[in-house]
Amino acid sequence: MKKNIKLSVLISVSAIMAQAALAKCETQEKFKIVRTCSRVKAEVEKYDKLEQEAIEKLRPENWDELVKLERKIKETPDNATPEEKVLHDTAARKYNSELRECLQSELEKEVEIEVDPLTEESLGRLMDSNDKWTVAGCEVIMNFFLEQ
Repeated sequence: MKKNIKLSVLISVSAIMAQAALAKCETQEKFKIVRTCSRVKAEVEKYDKLEQEAIEKLRPENWDELVKLERKIKETPDNATPEEKVLHDTAARKYNSELRECLQSELEKEVEIEVDPLTEESLGRLMDSNDKWTVAGCEVIMNFFLEQ
């Protein structure tokens, strides 16, 4: 089934499923899960590439100076002047804000993805295989894999 899902949710699904065990799942369930997770991974990798491009593109021109200044502030805070600290904090805040704004709009976008749905019984076996999952994690996986 095709689903439209926010990229931020796909990233959560990918993170949860990356460490998921399938020991109690039946063979056909395992194939469904792996096929779907491969599609999720492909979408997340596109985002990761975009994120790296944004990190590079939005860096201030004086990036190397700011990195040296940050190192100086961390290693010997008493040797950094108040002006240097303000310069660093201002530049870091501006960069992080621009990056967050750029990436947030991407995370809110919906992606169409083919999901091989699981039954409640199948989902139960997946959850039984991963007894350390939290309720929040189970909810994300349940909403993703169940037909709605």
